[in-house]
Amino acid sequence: MFLLSLLPRLAPVALPFVLYWLPIRVQPRQLVLGALLYWALVGGLLFWRAQALFAQAAQQGQLTPSSGMDYLAIGVAVAAAAGVGLLKGRFVLSKSSLRNVQRLQALQGPQRLSAMYPTASWAIVSVMAIVGMTLSQVPVLPLFARGLILLAVSLGLWSSAPIYWQAWSHPSAVTPATTTTTEEEEPIT
Repeated sequence: MFLLSLLPRLAPVALPFVLYWLPIRVQPRQLVLGALLYWALVGGLLFWRAQALFAQAAQQGQLTPSSGMDYLAIGVAVAAAAGVGLLKGRFVLSKSSLRNVQRLQALQGPQRLSAMYPTASWAIVSVMAIVGMTLSQVPVLPLFARGLILLAVSLGLWSSAPIYWQAWSHPSAVTPATTTTTEEEEPIT
């Protein structure tokens, strides 16, 4: 029973390790779909957790005028977090997603699931999951602030996920990066 209660907290940390070491081989197009599903799943889990933190903060009275939070300030904070997340997704994560799609489309033949992302990305995801789980257990920030951070990250992931969707649903729409360049073009790195 105790282990079942830990499952929702450990799943985000364990999932990257399981996917990285799983010996299943799939075609590059299925890796693009896997990256899309993983991106959307993590974004969904973070969004769900943000909403739970907002609700918990409200139940504890942290979001009332007497606690120093009026409703306008709450709305502005949520809108700012959403805006930061959407901008990060559009201008940072979308570029990363596009590079990953191009890398995946350049792969030949069946690949392990670990090829879904570069090894460095798996390491970053794992560290972020561990830090996120630690922050959720150690009340360093107020619940509302943690919810804002999770909201921003989740919307960033979701706003960059269409790159994966487009590459999976229309494989010819996103083409692999070429290694040859002309004088006018900059190489894609």
